[in-house]
Amino acid sequence: GTVAAAVDGATGRCQVLLADNSVKSLKVENLREVLTGAVVRLKGLQAAPELNGKLAECGELELTSQRYSVTLADGKETIKKVKEPNLEVVGRYLQPKKYLSMAEKPFTWKVVLQKGKDLEQQSWSARLKIFAECGLPPPRFVAGSQLVDPKTMICPATTAADQLPVTDAGRLACRLLAVSTERDLCIPSPTKTEEMRRLRTLAEALRQRDAETQSYFLIPGLCTEVLSCMRSSASLAWLLYLQLCQAVVCLETPHHAHKAWSRLEELVATQVLSQPVYLLGGSLALKNKAPAESDGSWLLSDRAEEVIIGAPSDGQ
Repeated sequence: GTVAAAVDGATGRCQVLLADNSVKSLKVENLREVLTGAVVRLKGLQAAPELNGKLAECGELELTSQRYSVTLADGKETIKKVKEPNLEVVGRYLQPKKYLSMAEKPFTWKVVLQKGKDLEQQSWSARLKIFAECGLPPPRFVAGSQLVDPKTMICPATTAADQLPVTDAGRLACRLLAVSTERDLCIPSPTKTEEMRRLRTLAEALRQRDAETQSYFLIPGLCTEVLSCMRSSASLAWLLYLQLCQAVVCLETPHHAHKAWSRLEELVATQVLSQPVYLLGGSLALKNKAPAESDGSWLLSDRAEEVIIGAPSDGQ
């Protein structure tokens, strides 16, 4: 289970959220801290040295063997049985279920987004500290150069947020674009091939227009490691991820406007974060703009376009 509240000083008990979503009040002496749910790095393995250094999600502890079931971040959900001495904790990230079950929330979105806004003029490293404070994983980005290369376009390597280029003063020295796609989950897996091809065309156009400024993309399915605990935690951090970016690019599809996450991104970007939202059609042209008017100026232009987003309906 997961401890969902502080110890009650009067009773010496604390609220524990169990896997079946029930809550029990237990004494501290009846609890043992385990690594379940943590992101770990394998180390010191003799029988399988090739796994040393690999990231994994720690599952349940088998009491008889004293081994954890760990799921490797290899995209295949490979499971291994590993003893605790061979596991190094990388981090524990806040999960949506725990956040919703906590009587006293560690943060509210109104406060944390305002704090993020106040940090916009600070160094890039200072802006990233908010993730550690909230117990959330920082995002990963895909470089435009990875998308332009046909060899890496479909399965591009990602760059950690703290590895992005910065100026001598520590300020961000690249362009960050959030990508809004048609999807039912915030962090889907895998990213569709057609979406990657459209992003490749966009990355190529950006490079031709401004070769000096590197572009990085926040892509929903590639914004974190392929571990279920990090994907669910990243969905909780998604609004903070959007706040780091300078604009949102929507990959238009027939059903994009009907998806809850797509509408949320457009509403938050325009109404809360005051960011421009670009609608990217299959022909790399903004919606409702004639080709004669475009002349390439659609790309990251400052020409406003009014978009009416309908209210969510039941079940969306």
